[in-house]
Parts: sequence; structure tokens; C-alpha cells
Amino acid sequence: EGYTLTPEDQAAVVRIAKDEVGEKCAIIAAVFALSVRDAVEQATRLRDAGADAVLVAPVAPFVYTGKILERFYGAIGDAVDLPLIAYLNKMFKKELPSDEILKAVYAIPSVIAIKDSTGDMEFQRRLIAARLEGKLMIQTVTGIALEGVKEGADGLMVGTSNIVPDSVLEVWVHGRGGDLKIAEAAQERMRRASKLYAVGGGPNTTTKDWVAVKQALVHMGVIESNSCFAAPPYDILSDADSEILREGVLALSNKEKVTP
Repeated sequence: EGYTLTPEDQAAVVRIAKDEVGEKCAIIAAVFALSVRDAVEQATRLRDAGADAVLVAPVAPFVYTGKILERFYGAIGDAVDLPLIAYLNKMFKKELPSDEILKAVYAIPSVIAIKDSTGDMEFQRRLIAARLEGKLMIQTVTGIALEGVKEGADGLMVGTSNIVPDSVLEVWVHGRGGDLKIAEAAQERMRRASKLYAVGGGPNTTTKDWVAVKQALVHMGVIESNSCFAAPPYDILSDADSEILREGVLALSNKEKVTP
């Protein structure tokens, strides 16, 4: 949703989050920019609003690759006094960075982690192998979360944590601890939750997955219904799609206890 927010919206989200959590945990704000200059301006604004780190997404119309990728994150890191998380998403699948470039991005002093949402496990293994001491590799695709944990990912930052945070935590804790029966059950619940993101979506619709997430949170009682809005050009879900989400959320709430 970051691309539809105004600079004031972005800063407000960070201020509200900071007011809610205080110093209990770090606030990681996302930067969606079309150039280094724009990224630096956004990151500076978000830092001043209370962000403790920024996740920097790749440029939208095209993807920086090779040495340009290294230069993109390096220039931002030089200009902003904040830890950076480099975000490699599905757009990179057409031209995955080489191991040398991955090591170069990890080596940027301000880069503390690389977040991978390509969904390519072989690439994720390369990211883990290229990881430098003190740096992190964060897995972010729901369907392969457990596989990523077993391969050695340093953390999970998946969208389904909005709806089933307890299951994400179980995949992390029990996947690392070897209680695979619990971890696999939690992984399956995450997959079911991810299907809710697609409700009302598709190429011929005017909604988006984050709109479905907001509506799911309304049904869960996390946010008020008047907080469920969509910034243009997107629309909120129809009543019929909202009912599908309500039933899906109810089904997820009936969680059976799994023992090792």
C-alpha cells in the first residue's frame, strides 16, 4: 500500500505505531521510491517520525540489478543514519543478482539484512550462503516459511502475520526447535490465511490484497470498520466478498491444538 500513501500518510503511520509500542520493539518503516534522492527524503522523514530502521523496496517500473543494485542501497545508506533492510521481491526473478552482488549488498555498513520475497528457494539458499557475519537473511513468503526456517533463515516477515501471528511464531519457534508436527500445522494455517488475501482480487477488479487484510482485521475486531478504507484507485470489498472473509476468519479462529 506504500505507493498509494502521501508523505504525510507515511509519517503518520510511523508516529501512530511508535506511540503504541514505545520502546518495546523496533519500528521498521518501508520506503517506496523511484530514485536514490526520493528514497533518502522518505527515509529521513520516516526517521524523524520515529522509525528505527527502514526497509527499502526496489524501484517499481523496473528493477535495479547488478552493480546498480549495490550502488542504490549504498547511496541510501551513506545518506541516511538508519539501519537498512534491502528488499528483493518477485520482480527480481527475471534477473536474480549474482553471489558477488549479494555479498556486496550485505557488505554495505548500513544494511543489516536482506529480505527475500522472490519465492525461489534456490535463490534463498544462495542468500544464506552469501550472508556475512552479523548480517541477516529474512524470509517473507508464506508458502515456504517453514522451509526457509529449516534452511537457516534468520527471521520471518510474512504478510499472514497480520491475520495469524501466533502461527507465524509457531513456525519460527517449533521449526527451529525440531517440533515439526506443530510447525507444519502452523504452516498449513498460514497457507489458509494467505488465501484470504486473494478475496475480491484479480486482474479485472479494483481491490488489492491489502484491502482484504484490512477487512479481515475488522472481522477480527482489531480495527474499527471506519478504518477499513482503500486509497484511490483501489476500492473496498463488496459485501459478498466481505462475508467470505468473515467466514474465513471465523474458520481460522477454530484452531485445534497440536501436540508434538
